[in-house]
Amino acid sequence: MDYRKFALFSDLDGTLFNDDTKVSERNLRALEYFTSNGGVFCVSTGRTPKNAAPFLKGAAINGPGIFYNGAAAYSYKEGRYVLTHNLDSRALTPLMQQLLAEYPAINIQVYDTEDICFISPEKLANQEFVQAHQPCVFRPLEEVSDPWLKIL
Repeated sequence: MDYRKFALFSDLDGTLFNDDTKVSERNLRALEYFTSNGGVFCVSTGRTPKNAAPFLKGAAINGPGIFYNGAAAYSYKEGRYVLTHNLDSRALTPLMQQLLAEYPAINIQVYDTEDICFISPEKLANQEFVQAHQPCVFRPLEEVSDPWLKIL
């Protein structure tokens, strides 16, 4: 079948990934068939490109994906962001500082284009939450790079 007029975007967790955070062999074969017949396959996720990549090995991704819950489009093929919608870090910094001061045990992540940055103190972080968001770094708010793409 000719799929040249089709683009397929798939969420990852609970959709493309099985319970083991893997793409099944059956789905890998289906994606290979789809893309080899002209289709464009991309992912659409709240994850970062760096966080999603290890789980997508072997998947026939041939178009830019949507990441950070829609804040960025990234091309694995080109190794670059093709579009970003940035948050205003200057406007949001006072809010983040206030939240950290009033709720010291809160788990806050600020996503920049390179890392998932936990700005909460590592000693107070919920380790299960940290493990679910790897790779990540612990970094003071003032050391998080611009642009910011997502806050969780």
